[in-house]
Amino acid sequence: MLDFVRLQAPGTLLEEAALRRQVFVASQTNNMKKFQTLATDYLRRYRHSIYSGNFRQRLASALTRIDFGKESSRFEGLVAMMSELELDARRDLYLLAARSSIEQGFTTSARLLADKAQELVGSDRMSAARAKLYRAASLITSPQAIDGAVNDLRSLDRTVLAASDLGLLDSALAMAGQIRKMPEIQSQQVAEARTESVKVVAERPMDVSAPAQGLEQLQALSKARDALSRVDKLIKN
Repeated sequence: MLDFVRLQAPGTLLEEAALRRQVFVASQTNNMKKFQTLATDYLRRYRHSIYSGNFRQRLASALTRIDFGKESSRFEGLVAMMSELELDARRDLYLLAARSSIEQGFTTSARLLADKAQELVGSDRMSAARAKLYRAASLITSPQAIDGAVNDLRSLDRTVLAASDLGLLDSALAMAGQIRKMPEIQSQQVAEARTESVKVVAERPMDVSAPAQGLEQLQALSKARDALSRVDKLIKN
């Protein structure tokens, strides 16, 4: 129906309204290729429309729900679409989407979006700090990148961040601290498991003169060996 309206009334307000609706229908039905194609078309043709401001607000809302790290084509399509916007608008949308990706656990998406935002911050200290924050927060779950991410988080100028971003910064640092403790906790659990296994063996000396007791001791030894085997698997993993 919306395609029919656009074909019947090209260049009119009816076509513009139909195109706007199609963009968000495509977003809601998770048709990313169509969403990005139609949104790019709208931004290119109706940038100066009186309805453009409302469209951009709704577009920003739609972008916050998309995981752009899921497929490379999604992010490439986003970059092409965003090229139709002014530099400041592009930067702000990248930052908005990056923060939303952090909140939803889309870490790859957040990193990609923050990287694009960093390219556009110029001399804007707040935007630069936000881009750095979102990028670092997206990397704290990576064993290879966590140390650098924590250093970046700690180096941020807290005076230029909004209250909501300060909350994110503190949460990211706290989470990074917990993640760093996890290997220590796992090692401690493995050591305790080994100790308990050894106790089973040590506290049940075998007495060959008592067959029934010997059977129990053999079972205990078997359990101990099984426990040690499980511990060894934990260590290897």
